[in-house]
Amino acid sequence: MIWLLACVEPTSRPLTIELPDEVHGTVGQWTTIETLTSGWNTMVWDLGDGGTASGDTVEHIYEAPGHYTAFATLSTDEGDELTASVRVSITWPDAETPPSVAANMVDWNGAVAFIAPESGALFMVAGADVLRLEACTAPARSVAVHGDDLVVACEDDRLAIFSPDGGRDVALAWGTAPRAALSDDVYTSALQDEGTLARVNGVLWASRWRSPDGVGRLWRDGVAIDLLPDAGPDSDVDARGVPSWLGVVAARPDGRALVYGGLKANTARGLYNEDQAFTFDTVARAKLVHVDSDGERLVEPLFDDRDRVGALAYSPRGDKLAVAHFGTGVVDILDSYTMATMGSLPDVGLGLSGLLWLDDTLYVLAGFDRELVVYDMSGPYPEELRRLDVPAEAIALGQRVFYDASDPRMSAHGYLSCGSCHLDAASDNLTWDFTDRGEGVRNTSTMLGRAGAVPLHWTANFDEIQDFEKNIRESQGGTGFLSDPDYDAARDPLGPPKEGLSEELDALADYLRSLDTVPRSPHRMADGSLPQGALRGETLFVEAGCDSCHSGPDFSDSAFIDGEPVLYDIGTLTTATGNRLGEPVTGLDTPGLRGVHDTAPYLHDGSAPTVRDAIRRMPGAEDLNEDETDDLALYLLCLE
Repeated sequence: MIWLLACVEPTSRPLTIELPDEVHGTVGQWTTIETLTSGWNTMVWDLGDGGTASGDTVEHIYEAPGHYTAFATLSTDEGDELTASVRVSITWPDAETPPSVAANMVDWNGAVAFIAPESGALFMVAGADVLRLEACTAPARSVAVHGDDLVVACEDDRLAIFSPDGGRDVALAWGTAPRAALSDDVYTSALQDEGTLARVNGVLWASRWRSPDGVGRLWRDGVAIDLLPDAGPDSDVDARGVPSWLGVVAARPDGRALVYGGLKANTARGLYNEDQAFTFDTVARAKLVHVDSDGERLVEPLFDDRDRVGALAYSPRGDKLAVAHFGTGVVDILDSYTMATMGSLPDVGLGLSGLLWLDDTLYVLAGFDRELVVYDMSGPYPEELRRLDVPAEAIALGQRVFYDASDPRMSAHGYLSCGSCHLDAASDNLTWDFTDRGEGVRNTSTMLGRAGAVPLHWTANFDEIQDFEKNIRESQGGTGFLSDPDYDAARDPLGPPKEGLSEELDALADYLRSLDTVPRSPHRMADGSLPQGALRGETLFVEAGCDSCHSGPDFSDSAFIDGEPVLYDIGTLTTATGNRLGEPVTGLDTPGLRGVHDTAPYLHDGSAPTVRDAIRRMPGAEDLNEDETDDLALYLLCLE
């Protein structure tokens, strides 16, 4: 309540007014504002939508949702006045059937259930404790409510179903690796296109996980909705970019709007593309896609000093939206209709990957800190209530370094981390113009399955993982993890080694060396075996001499010999190829082939949309007929 008292002459009656903190109402229905007042002869209202009223009790119909400020003015015949205001929140009525989404954190009959990053477990809040339930042998991706059941999507090609009377597993086809599930018969794959799921008013929505062709995409009951890049312009508060990494979703309780979170990648910029070099704040920014129930774009916010959106949650009434930024450690609270920022929760933690708003309580999962942070949202200012420990294995230092955009050593103003282009250590499947880095147009390479192998990049321009200090300092605006004298002495990526000079860079190298597996291929048979066409392609691979360069367990002869990298010019170099460390490119490093099913487009400049297109660009491809090309492509798509 708000009490206001006007000081007037002793012969006058004192003016007082008591107002509620906030009034809630529904579009098209009577909203009542009641006050306790004294001392006035006249009381008039400006209700915030153009409407007016008089008296100490007001009934008014608001015709549109939103946050309004209603002003009451009390006055006396003697000319004394007192003005006060009350916030009025107007929402649409809830959908007849509540929307359901796949997320990292859900409400299961009033209990908080969530998945911690890199764990194979389901976690439940029980009072002041967090309980762990084993779910997957590989990392769990998300959880959703289906009737009385909880459905956990597991990276190991299965769904784990938890129910009040027990549970069961549902085995999926080889290489499915579901990222999201709403039931045991509706799921989506993380490998190529689809990212997360929502069901709103009976309509199934899916998002594309990555946007390799420069256009983001949603599907509404199987019908594609293209998300064009933001037009910009680039500035210190915004930048262009294609919506990508759309891996989180929330649906407003009224069923009239959905939001998808990720980032936008500014692949249009660059010295070759448009004679404009990158700045640290024009590479990538947090992105929120906002659509109505028909898929039409609605007003979208601009995020400054933020990295990728890692979790989303509407308030129970749907008038506010919580937006968590994975590596910046900040939760923004937005007006869900105007998308204006209403406030922020700073310094929440690292790896913000789960949000749930129950009544007046907001739960935030700081997954990399292994903490569940609980806030009271009932008052005008959020209040942190407690932090609960999550009983999961600690995240290694190197992985924390990889994703920590909030560390000024990693980036300026929290925009970028290694995970901005390599979320889950994979490729963003985009092609960037790195001419200002002394290189050229480059398709992002995956880090999965490489186990930290060097050389790095298409032109073998790094000979140790610690060389990423160059990108951190020169492209991300970070202050770096090396001392300035150490960096100056080892500035050349192919010069003196940086190993042993920074605990964080060495830990980053250890983390990347642990990435020795690639996603299973969905092109294999359900039991993981090779189909007949791939077996024929395997024979062709040897007969055509592909294994002369794509050799060994990683299908690559990448190496330094006597200090020089093994590079090949196979006829794919163009003017867009640019340079190697500022010098002309004479050839390219041989890319490994394990997991290529997950890394389209192909070639160093991303100019081959499919594996088949890449094969047709190889020397000797003219000797293959169409069927042989298909078999060889299938074999490559099956490599793990």
